[in-house]
Amino acid sequence: MSAPAGVAAALELGRAIRSGPRRALGLYLVPGYPDWPTSVAAVRAAVAAGVAFVEFPVIAAPTWSPRTGPVIARALGHLLAHPDAAGRRDWLAAAGPRVAVVYESAWPAPDQWRIPAEGAAGLLLEHSAPAPEAWAAAAAGHGAFLVPALRAGAPGLTPGERDVLGHGAGFVYLAMGARTGQWDAGPGQVAAKLAAVAAERPDLPVCCAFGLSSPADLERLPPGCDGAIVGSAALEHLERGLDRFTGWLHAMLAAA
Repeated sequence: MSAPAGVAAALELGRAIRSGPRRALGLYLVPGYPDWPTSVAAVRAAVAAGVAFVEFPVIAAPTWSPRTGPVIARALGHLLAHPDAAGRRDWLAAAGPRVAVVYESAWPAPDQWRIPAEGAAGLLLEHSAPAPEAWAAAAAGHGAFLVPALRAGAPGLTPGERDVLGHGAGFVYLAMGARTGQWDAGPGQVAAKLAAVAAERPDLPVCCAFGLSSPADLERLPPGCDGAIVGSAALEHLERGLDRFTGWLHAMLAAA
């Protein structure tokens, strides 16, 4: 019997992240930002250049957690002010492997979807939610998997973090700061968290996020980090034009 769609997608993405000699690179991009033609061209360029996956937001109202920094908040505000269903479909069709970052306004409870995460393989909750088992089961019902999200900090794992890891799949999203665009965890803290995750779920690759903006930042990541996810810096470069974004992206991929 074949594996359920969500399980198969999780295994495929996990293998893709760990498949090469370099760290994988994922990007958080916002459909329609800074405009639809540039946005579609950017996601196509990212997939062609070899990014492992693209994250995109699923959001219904201009509310988000304190973890959202100013750059991503600006892009989300633009998305909400300029909805375009046709452009969104074009963007998603070009995005390749997709992970939806789902905000509470779009998915406030496991059984209450307000906006579907169209074709996303993985679902990453932007808001803190109890009972990961229920959310993971709801994700599986949509043919997707729940990405476990942790924050680098104290060494070891709390019972809540073990619960999240136990019901997650695909890869572990490890935030290295308090807000997007901000890396404030020390190298030892990141390394300790990576070791704890590896001991608990050696089957899952770990992608570090928050505050990664340059090739030098990628080179500072400790061993055990299988991939990096960049959002704020990607959007900032894209604001300055597609050529600027593409040049930066190739430098990041080379450094990975």
